[in-house]
Amino acid sequence: MINAERMVNNLCEMVRIPSESGEEQEFSKYLADKFSTDFKAACRIDSYGNLIARLDGKQCDSAEPLFFAMHADTVKPGKGIQPIVSDGRISSSGDTILGADCKAGIAEFIEAVLSADRYPPLEICVTREEEVGFGGANHLDFGLLMVKRGFLLEWMPLMRS
Repeated sequence: MINAERMVNNLCEMVRIPSESGEEQEFSKYLADKFSTDFKAACRIDSYGNLIARLDGKQCDSAEPLFFAMHADTVKPGKGIQPIVSDGRISSSGDTILGADCKAGIAEFIEAVLSADRYPPLEICVTREEEVGFGGANHLDFGLLMVKRGFLLEWMPLMRS
Protein backbone atom coordinates (compact mmCIF):
# COMPACT_ATOMS: atom_id res chain seq x y z
CA MET A 1 0.00 0.00 0.00
CA ILE A 2 1.28 3.45 -0.93
CA ASN A 3 2.35 5.52 2.06
CA ALA A 4 1.66 9.11 0.97
CA GLU A 5 3.18 10.65 4.10
CA ARG A 6 6.45 8.77 3.57
CA MET A 7 6.47 9.84 -0.10
CA VAL A 8 5.94 13.52 0.80
CA ASN A 9 8.64 13.31 3.48
CA ASN A 10 11.05 11.75 0.98
CA LEU A 11 10.30 14.48 -1.55
CA CYS A 12 10.80 17.25 1.02
CA GLU A 13 14.10 15.70 2.10
CA MET A 14 15.27 15.42 -1.51
CA VAL A 15 14.40 18.98 -2.56
CA ARG A 16 16.43 20.33 0.37
CA ILE A 17 19.55 18.79 -1.20
CA PRO A 18 21.01 21.27 -3.69
CA SER A 19 21.53 19.78 -7.14
CA GLU A 20 21.68 22.58 -9.67
CA SER A 21 22.98 21.42 -13.06
CA GLY A 22 26.66 20.56 -12.78
CA GLU A 23 26.44 20.29 -8.98
CA GLU A 24 24.52 17.02 -8.56
CA GLN A 25 27.17 15.03 -6.65
CA GLU A 26 25.59 15.40 -3.19
CA PHE A 27 22.17 14.36 -4.45
CA SER A 28 23.54 11.42 -6.46
CA LYS A 29 25.40 10.21 -3.35
CA TYR A 30 22.19 10.57 -1.32
CA LEU A 31 20.31 8.44 -3.87
CA ALA A 32 23.06 5.81 -4.03
CA ASP A 33 22.96 5.53 -0.23
CA LYS A 34 19.13 5.41 -0.21
CA PHE A 35 18.92 2.78 -2.96
CA SER A 36 21.63 0.70 -1.23
CA THR A 37 19.91 0.91 2.15
CA ASP A 38 16.23 0.70 1.17
CA PHE A 39 16.55 -1.73 -1.75
CA LYS A 40 19.91 -3.47 -1.22
CA ALA A 41 20.80 -2.12 -4.67
CA ALA A 42 24.23 -2.40 -6.22
CA CYS A 43 25.14 1.19 -7.11
CA ARG A 44 27.93 2.79 -9.09
CA ILE A 45 28.73 6.23 -10.38
CA ASP A 46 30.03 6.21 -13.97
CA SER A 47 32.93 8.34 -15.23
CA TYR A 48 30.60 11.27 -15.97
CA GLY A 49 28.83 11.19 -12.59
CA ASN A 50 25.65 9.34 -13.60
CA LEU A 51 24.27 6.92 -11.01
CA ILE A 52 23.47 3.37 -12.11
CA ALA A 53 21.70 1.09 -9.64
CA ARG A 54 20.58 -2.52 -9.95
CA LEU A 55 17.90 -4.05 -7.74
CA ASP A 56 17.07 -7.71 -7.53
CA GLY A 57 13.51 -8.65 -8.35
CA LYS A 58 11.01 -9.29 -5.60
CA GLN A 59 8.62 -12.25 -5.79
CA CYS A 60 9.00 -12.32 -9.58
CA ASP A 61 10.20 -15.08 -11.91
CA SER A 62 11.30 -12.72 -14.68
CA ALA A 63 15.06 -12.43 -15.14
CA GLU A 64 14.79 -9.57 -17.64
CA PRO A 65 15.40 -6.25 -15.89
CA LEU A 66 13.14 -3.24 -16.36
CA PHE A 67 14.80 0.16 -16.77
CA PHE A 68 13.89 3.47 -15.14
CA ALA A 69 15.69 6.67 -16.09
CA MET A 70 15.50 9.96 -14.21
CA HIS A 71 17.72 12.99 -13.67
CA ALA A 72 19.39 14.46 -10.61
CA ASP A 73 19.69 18.11 -11.52
CA THR A 74 17.46 21.14 -11.07
CA VAL A 75 17.37 24.59 -12.60
CA LYS A 76 18.41 27.70 -10.66
CA PRO A 77 17.84 29.03 -8.04
CA GLY A 78 18.02 25.60 -6.42
CA LYS A 79 20.12 26.11 -3.29
CA GLY A 80 18.62 26.60 0.15
CA ILE A 81 15.23 25.20 -0.83
CA GLN A 82 12.73 25.13 2.02
CA PRO A 83 9.63 23.12 1.08
CA ILE A 84 6.30 24.04 2.63
CA VAL A 85 3.48 21.50 2.89
CA SER A 86 0.10 23.17 3.27
CA ASP A 87 -3.45 22.24 2.27
CA GLY A 88 -2.28 19.18 0.34
CA ARG A 89 0.26 21.14 -1.72
CA ILE A 90 4.03 21.30 -1.62
CA SER A 91 5.68 24.58 -2.59
CA SER A 92 8.92 26.42 -1.95
CA SER A 93 9.20 29.13 0.67
CA GLY A 94 9.35 31.59 -2.24
CA ASP A 95 13.01 32.47 -2.68
CA THR A 96 13.89 29.40 -4.75
CA ILE A 97 12.40 26.89 -7.09
CA LEU A 98 10.83 23.83 -5.46
CA GLY A 99 13.07 21.49 -7.41
CA ALA A 100 10.34 18.88 -7.86
CA ASP A 101 11.39 18.09 -11.44
CA CYS A 102 12.51 15.26 -11.41
CA LYS A 103 12.61 14.70 -7.64
CA ALA A 104 8.84 14.20 -7.43
CA GLY A 105 9.13 11.39 -9.96
CA ILE A 106 12.00 9.88 -7.96
CA ALA A 107 9.94 10.09 -4.75
CA GLU A 108 7.05 8.36 -6.53
CA PHE A 109 9.39 5.69 -7.89
CA ILE A 110 10.88 5.02 -4.44
CA GLU A 111 7.43 4.75 -2.90
CA ALA A 112 6.18 2.46 -5.66
CA VAL A 113 9.10 0.07 -5.15
CA LEU A 114 8.83 0.20 -1.35
CA SER A 115 5.09 -0.54 -1.58
CA ALA A 116 5.17 -3.20 -4.30
CA ASP A 117 4.52 -6.83 -3.43
CA ARG A 118 6.50 -7.89 -6.47
CA TYR A 119 8.60 -6.52 -9.31
CA PRO A 120 11.19 -7.79 -11.79
CA PRO A 121 14.87 -6.92 -11.49
CA LEU A 122 15.23 -3.16 -11.91
CA GLU A 123 17.96 -1.08 -13.44
CA ILE A 124 17.94 2.62 -12.55
CA CYS A 125 19.94 5.39 -14.18
CA VAL A 126 19.99 8.87 -12.67
CA THR A 127 21.72 11.23 -15.07
CA ARG A 128 23.38 14.59 -14.57
CA GLU A 129 22.86 17.85 -16.40
CA GLU A 130 19.49 17.08 -18.00
CA GLU A 131 18.32 20.66 -17.53
CA VAL A 132 21.23 22.08 -19.56
CA GLY A 133 21.27 19.81 -22.59
CA PHE A 134 21.16 16.17 -21.49
CA GLY A 135 24.88 16.08 -20.62
CA GLY A 136 24.62 12.92 -18.52
CA ALA A 137 22.54 11.04 -21.10
CA ASN A 138 24.89 12.11 -23.89
CA HIS A 139 27.91 10.84 -21.94
CA LEU A 140 26.32 7.68 -20.53
CA ASP A 141 28.20 4.46 -21.25
CA PHE A 142 25.30 2.38 -22.52
CA GLY A 143 27.54 -0.68 -22.33
CA LEU A 144 27.01 -0.56 -18.56
CA LEU A 145 23.28 -1.22 -19.01
CA MET A 146 21.70 -4.63 -19.53
CA VAL A 147 18.10 -3.59 -20.20
CA LYS A 148 16.03 -3.82 -23.36
CA ARG A 149 13.02 -1.74 -22.30
CA GLY A 150 12.16 0.85 -19.75
CA PHE A 151 10.64 4.14 -18.74
CA LEU A 152 11.77 7.73 -18.39
CA LEU A 153 10.36 9.37 -15.28
CA GLU A 154 9.58 13.05 -15.59
CA TRP A 155 7.28 15.01 -13.34
CA MET A 156 4.51 17.08 -14.87
CA PRO A 157 2.28 19.31 -12.75
CA LEU A 158 -1.47 18.79 -12.86
CA MET A 159 -3.22 21.99 -13.76
CA ARG A 160 -6.63 22.72 -12.33
CA SER A 161 -8.96 25.36 -13.65
